Amino acid sequence: MSDIKLACDVVEQVKTICDKHGNNAGELINILHEAQHLHGYLPEEMQRIIASKLRIPVSKVYGVVTFYT
Repeated sequence: MSDIKLACDVVEQVKTICDKHGNNAGELINILHEAQHLHGYLPEEMQRIIASKLRIPVSKVYGVVTFYT
């Protein structure tokens, strides 16, 4: 597991990105793309936040992230 902790403002920005896309799992790639611009990559904590907001398993987010890397 990752020990990286995201700054509160980054967490809020990730949540805002998800909200902007209607917390729609069908927008996962677009959400990941925007979220990646915040940090330059997609740390585990960010993936967990996205999964929670979209109500999908973290494994699905991780699968998409690793498929495209």
